[in-house]
Amino acid sequence: MRRGFTLMDVLLALVIVVGLMGAMFGLYWRGLEVRDRTTAILEEVTAQRLLLDRISGELQTAMVYPFLQFGLSGDAGRAEWITCRLPGPATWLPRDTTERPATPQSDIHIVGYRLRYGEDDNGEEVVLGLERRVQTVLAPETAEEGEGADGAAVDVRFVTDHVKLLRFRFFDGVAWSESWAKCDLPTAVEIVIGAEPIGEEASLAEYAAQTMRRVIYVPGGLAAQGAVVRGLGEGGAP
Repeated sequence: MRRGFTLMDVLLALVIVVGLMGAMFGLYWRGLEVRDRTTAILEEVTAQRLLLDRISGELQTAMVYPFLQFGLSGDAGRAEWITCRLPGPATWLPRDTTERPATPQSDIHIVGYRLRYGEDDNGEEVVLGLERRVQTVLAPETAEEGEGADGAAVDVRFVTDHVKLLRFRFFDGVAWSESWAKCDLPTAVEIVIGAEPIGEEASLAEYAAQTMRRVIYVPGGLAAQGAVVRGLGEGGAP
């Protein structure tokens, strides 16, 4: 006579199946969390690297504009400078005589970067991310967004929310400084960015999150063109 399964056997089998399914779903959700976290880190690092590449290119084409007596102006939290770049590809495309001519584009702009601030639900000031400011028509006075001094067209755009720490330092060929207001360009500019905010007066030594740092050589400065450059890696460069 064959003996069938008892109620205890069935319950034990159900407990084992439920336990295995729970473990499998736990591993599945844990894998999704790891994937999402890895994707977020990759997006953050990629955005920061692309940003540094863009700023590097604009600083390496920086120039002194004698008419405005202006080269670069900045402090620890923001910087703007005159950069020279070729107009976009659309300017160079051949056109028929019946087509409307391309809109004239200037190759000289005032470019600036700084953090953008806003308010949270409690009315507290928070860092939203990084913004880029471009003035396409040079004028003796820098203008705000829209139409500014002498018709200077200013475009301010939000770049990324992956950067909430921005610090500049400027090298004059001898020492590093956290501000620059000369008619010349610095020999090099150090940029430090991070994904978490920090107080304006706080030191980077107190910053717990990871940062991305780059020192950019500026060939348009007089010090870079002929003066003796000493201690580029000294003067407190981390």
